[in-house]
Amino acid sequence: MRPDPVTTPPRLPRPAAELVGRVFYIPPDLVQYERAGFVVRLTEVREDISLWYGGSWVWIEGVQLDVQGDALGRVQALVHVDALGELTRLDGGV
Repeated sequence: MRPDPVTTPPRLPRPAAELVGRVFYIPPDLVQYERAGFVVRLTEVREDISLWYGGSWVWIEGVQLDVQGDALGRVQALVHVDALGELTRLDGGV
């Protein structure tokens, strides 16, 4: 039996709506199924499909950015909730 129910929402550092539109550096150790870190401007935080991960991981969608801030393309990733905190934000803090 799983230690945490399948209905555990991700424990985000802020409400999902406040994360959308912000830019984050996602380090390689805080993303699943990727070998390298990346910079992303979030377009959606998929809490609806993130209930399987015990509150620690969340699916995100966004636009991957290069070092100048230009768009490289859309990205979807399963990231640890710590990747969406103030220490990884690149667009200033509030």
